[in-house]
Formats: sequence, structure tokens, C-alpha cells
Amino acid sequence: MKPSEFNSKLASTRPIRGNTTIALKMNDKLSEIKDVALGVLKKHLNGSAAIDPKTIRSEIDFQLHGQAEEMTFWAFFDHYIDHGRVTRGPRKGQPHKPATKRDLKASRSILKGFEDSSEGHRLTWESISHTTYDLLLEYLEQDLAYSLNSCGNQVKNLKAVLNAGFAKGYHSNLIYKSFVRPQETGPDIYLSIDELKAIKQLILPQRLDGVRDALFFLANTGPRYKEYQRLTAENLTADRLIYKSSKIEGLEVKVPLSALCCTILEKYKSGSGLPPQISRQKFSDYLKEICKLAEIVEEVDYRGKRVEKWQAVAAHTLRRSFITNLLASGMPIDQVSKIAGHKTLMQTAKYNKVKASQVADLASTHPFFTNERKINGNV
Repeated sequence: MKPSEFNSKLASTRPIRGNTTIALKMNDKLSEIKDVALGVLKKHLNGSAAIDPKTIRSEIDFQLHGQAEEMTFWAFFDHYIDHGRVTRGPRKGQPHKPATKRDLKASRSILKGFEDSSEGHRLTWESISHTTYDLLLEYLEQDLAYSLNSCGNQVKNLKAVLNAGFAKGYHSNLIYKSFVRPQETGPDIYLSIDELKAIKQLILPQRLDGVRDALFFLANTGPRYKEYQRLTAENLTADRLIYKSSKIEGLEVKVPLSALCCTILEKYKSGSGLPPQISRQKFSDYLKEICKLAEIVEEVDYRGKRVEKWQAVAAHTLRRSFITNLLASGMPIDQVSKIAGHKTLMQTAKYNKVKASQVADLASTHPFFTNERKINGNV
């Protein structure tokens, strides 16, 4: 068809001199394409899926020719990062938040590393199986030394991509539905005030001094480790640490600086303003070494077995220690929740690992138990 033979206003061909039959056939085909395209577009407008040209074109091709444009697992993963939508909850149908996109990008990098390290195990729509699941967990736990909760996050993101791909008709492999998201089942580990005192009294080699400073700064301010890694001197005032939550968009967290924190920060005033901000894994390794030197050897349940406590310590232990020790000190949970940057009190309550004996000791000093009260005329 020549441009001169097309009526752009009517989206049809002009009568072709001497060949009306061809013009009619072409108009019939154009009408079919238009109906299919409008149907696909209407489906996307009424649904929660993102609208993008590649997906629309693929679905139109499928309805017209019975064969969609090929979309590989990795190509769709990239598409999902940029165009994925929330599938449930109050934000259903809305684009993923920047923090979610960052998390998905990190998961893509991790899964690519897994594929590269697994001989002959390529990740495609149809190759993903129970074996994939087992090998992935082994890679995450043994090669990357991830906690069960971190492993669970990777499984969650993988399932989200597979689920979105299935919903769009790019694959029919439902094995992923049975993938279980691993989570810690034992008690959460935290460092008590006495254990922190033992660490403070240690004489450490110089290479661990900065790590100990970071340990006490985190145990007394409570940011997540990735939030700590983003801190600069601009987040500090004379008596406050002020930073943006990585979990709740727009939330500014303000934490008072203790005398110990101020003393630590004074050491780094001429430099970055903060103790060393090394990688999370390296920091966790050094924490274990310090806690072992402090003889923090109480046996705890960890990943389904009994281990000495120092073996279970990691970067997030310090945030848990901060919140737990604040609650143990008697600070009201609503105040702790704000200082911790939590959205709900339920989140804060999950961190409360105070033992019953500690609660009894704390309660015994409360005015309710110490003040003389008359009950039925008796003191």
C-alpha cells in the first residue's frame, strides 16, 4: 500500500483504481487488527498490569497469529523491574516503589551470579524446578553466607517474577508455586547490656577498633545496616542522628545521641565523621570475631541447631539489640517504635525478646509495686 492510498482519518485504504477487491480485503484486515488492539488495551486498562508497547505488541501478535513475541525469563525480569505493579493490598495496581525496584535489581544480580556459578543450570521459564530451588538455597546459604531471612527474600522476589510472567502467558511452569520462603524459626539474637559491657572492656587488635566503634554506634542508634552505610556527616547534629528510612518512603527518623556515641564520633570528626562503613558481610564476620573474644558463648537455637551465641551474631543483631534493650529499660513501646522508624507497634513488638525474669525485675521497680496501697483497708 502506498501512503497516498491510506486514509489516516478513517484508518483504512482509499479505493484502489482497478482493484477494489484488494482494498476491501485490506480494510477487513485493518478492522480486525483494530478490534484486537482495542481489546488488548481495554484488558490492560481494567487490570493491574503495566501498559508498555512491548507487552501490547506481543499480545496482539498472539491473538492475530497464535504466536507471541518471545519473552525470555531474563528479558521479562528486566521488564518487571521497570514496569511491575503491586498485585495486592491498598496499593494494588500502582507501580513498585523505588526501594522495591532496588531490591529486585539486587535479586536479579544475585540470581545471575547463581546461574553463572551453576554448571549447565540456565534459568529459563521451563528449566526452573525443585532442583533449581535446592541449588539456589545452597548457593545463598553456603556461597554467600546469607541468613534464612535473606534467602527467603530472594525466593520471594523470584516467585513474584515467575507469577507475573505466568499471568502474562509467557510460561506454564507452575512448579514455583511450591517454593517455600525460608525464615528463621529460632529466637532472634540480641546482645544484652552486660554482653555489650564485656565487648567494651576488650583489648582488641587495631584492625577491630573501628568495627567496635561501629558496633556501639549501631547498638545505641539502631539504623538498619544498609541505612548506616548511606549515612554521612550531614546526618549528624550536636545531639541527634537524623536519617531517611529505607523501608517507609518519606519517613525521617530522629535518634538522640548518647554520650558514648558522641565520644565515638569525636574520633572520626576530621575524616568521614562516622566509624568504618564496610560491607555487610565483612562487618558480620568481624562482629562474630569480637563476640567470640568477649566469650559470648551462651548456647542458642540458630538455623535448626544449637550453637554458641557469637556464631549467630550478624549486622542486624545490633538493631535488634538497640530495640530490645530500649524496651527492657522501660521506655514505652510507642516511643521506641518512633525511634526505630517502625510504621506500626506490631513491628516493634516482634523485636521484644526480653526474658520473663527481666520483665519481673523491671516491674518490681514500678510505682504500682513500690508504693504503699490500701486494699480492703489493709496496706
